[in-house]
Amino acid sequence: MKPFVSTLFPEKLTLQEFDAYMAEGYFPSGQALQALSHLVKQFMWVLEVNKVYRTRFIVEDVVLHKTHQRIKKINRNFRFDIQEFTEIEQVHNELYQKYSNHIKFDCASTILENLEVNNSKESVFKRMAISVYDKDKLIAIDILCTGADSLASVLCIYDPEYAKYSLGKYTMLLAIDYMRQHDYKYYYIGYLINGDSKFDYKLFLGAESAYVYDNENKSWDKFDSSILVPIDYTNAERMTIAIEINGFYVA
Repeated sequence: MKPFVSTLFPEKLTLQEFDAYMAEGYFPSGQALQALSHLVKQFMWVLEVNKVYRTRFIVEDVVLHKTHQRIKKINRNFRFDIQEFTEIEQVHNELYQKYSNHIKFDCASTILENLEVNNSKESVFKRMAISVYDKDKLIAIDILCTGADSLASVLCIYDPEYAKYSLGKYTMLLAIDYMRQHDYKYYYIGYLINGDSKFDYKLFLGAESAYVYDNENKSWDKFDSSILVPIDYTNAERMTIAIEINGFYVA
């Protein structure tokens, strides 16, 4: 299939329209919706190309594993709340800076830049947040976009001092519990990246209940681990993909 990227900038979006776009392989990106076949990064003269797979879980298919129970247990003394997310506050900025200084992959310099949120302008997406606290200290937040029957996790950050608690995985479990309680059907968790294991944690809820979007056949298929086997693109193929995705290639 020819490499592609499709970006939409809706001025308004109903919850049902959001669900429909998500079902077609799109995902929130700032204030846009984006579908794409590859990620392209260029470091000096090195061109990195990876195929991507949008990923989702059917809520009722997710089964509680022993690892899930363990993470719930080690976080049992923390409190959490789940509510609408309408404004970036200073505590969010401070947590994001701690997180972004800790992780080992590229990210936006601020939470504002990441979400493309303007506190004085209403977002095209309806957002909610799962916030986790150690007493009164915010230690993690998972920001989600919501539809009528789906949720999509768009940004999860945590305090590096609490890394041993696997707070990102914990918020996944909180999201699934919330979705069961409120009759949501689909949980969208971003994408898996061929040849980049940093994103394999998105299978934490259970590879057996994960689905990936087939851009060519326009269908959601059961996850197969073979899609994560690195593809050895030739230099010519990498350049072609870079041009298709980014519109240009710098030698």
